[in-house]
Amino acid sequence: MTTILLSILFFSCAKKKIEGQVFDNFHKPLEGVIVTISNSTFQATTDSKGSYSIDYVAGNINLCYAKQGYTSGNLNLNITNKESFPAQRIVLIKIPTTSEAKDLIIKKEGFPQYRTIEIKKEYLQSRRVLWGFAKVRGWEGTYLDSEELSESLNYYSNNKLIVIGKKNIEGINDWSGVLESWLVYTITPTDEGKKNIVSENAEEYIFKTCDLNFGEITGIQMQEQFKTATANYTIIIKPTPFGFSISQGSENRPAKFSLSNEGWRNID
Repeated sequence: MTTILLSILFFSCAKKKIEGQVFDNFHKPLEGVIVTISNSTFQATTDSKGSYSIDYVAGNINLCYAKQGYTSGNLNLNITNKESFPAQRIVLIKIPTTSEAKDLIIKKEGFPQYRTIEIKKEYLQSRRVLWGFAKVRGWEGTYLDSEELSESLNYYSNNKLIVIGKKNIEGINDWSGVLESWLVYTITPTDEGKKNIVSENAEEYIFKTCDLNFGEITGIQMQEQFKTATANYTIIIKPTPFGFSISQGSENRPAKFSLSNEGWRNID
């Protein structure tokens, strides 16, 4: 009788265990996950097989799973008198690191980048009339009828980036039908200006206005049930002589990633 009573007492005092496994989003066992029970001192750590065994007291239990660099997990259980309770499989998602996010952004954007402007090789000076500007019949080029454009060209010329030449052409005034002499401005880049030419064709030059270089990641967040992640990053802006209206500084841009079987990838 004494032996029976001792056996009952032993089993009633024996520690109860919750046992389970934790995996990552690639179905691989996740080692080093800290498993805790809320409002208790019970704690365990997963082994190389992702397995854990943690003591518990019967009742309503909230299991918490945490590992640096991964999303956290929770499991709510209501256990009565079982000595060993098999918990369901837990999956933690790997959060993209700053280095991974940077590599994805650089792969998508390509750095260094630059912005450009188009400057035509010839501009025809239009004539102002009552409702706007008179045009030359048959002229397919660009008209110099914008004060902003004129100011820009004068700025480039004054800073010895381009040379503005002049020539006259004969053309019919599309408004009056009269053959007249029209003034055409020709644009030629100087040696200094040529340093910022990206490309050119028969009609225009493409000049670089500023360089864009990668700055830093400013935040990574998980979204949509951990299927996507977003990051904010900065671009450093350095203007060229053709970017006189662009200030040195930076701009913020968003990036978005999705989770695939191969890992994180860019979302266009």
